[in-house]
Amino acid sequence: MPRMLLVEGAPSKVLQLAGRLTGWVAAEDHAVRLPDPRPKARAKPASKRAA
Repeated sequence: MPRMLLVEGAPSKVLQLAGRLTGWVAAEDHAVRLPDPRPKARAKPASKRAA
């Protein structure tokens, strides 16, 4: 079963460490922005605000 471990450090040191551990692979972390799933409050139409 694949597992993931986040390791922060100099890229050369992380690659060196991963090379010494059998079955380990070093890969860069990539962030992906997702839209906010929470509903937004809608403003009332201008004609109803004046009333």
